[in-house]
Amino acid sequence: MAELKTNTVLQYDDDFKEVKSWGYPALYNKQSKKNKNKEKRPVELFKLYLGNCLKKPKLPVPYKQAITDYLRELGKVNNNKKKIFLNFDFQHYNNFFFLNFLFI
Repeated sequence: MAELKTNTVLQYDDDFKEVKSWGYPALYNKQSKKNKNKEKRPVELFKLYLGNCLKKPKLPVPYKQAITDYLRELGKVNNNKKKIFLNFDFQHYNNFFFLNFLFI
């Protein structure tokens, strides 16, 4: 199975208060020529603050806010997957299914 990766990118609203999109949609959002100057650039490279990088990029938001917002958005996806998992009807599957299933 192929490894899935999510881009660590956030797209905020005009006030940098709420996350409009994250991951692939935030990075590859199509911009019209009229809105190109108005549209904010996505916040990237905030995970460099977690390491010992000597040269850290300037961010339009505090790095702790960017990391927290990214993890919050990632958590929303995980919660949706848990809801789907909990609504799954297990009575129709045998024990072989449970032995080969890994819940993260």
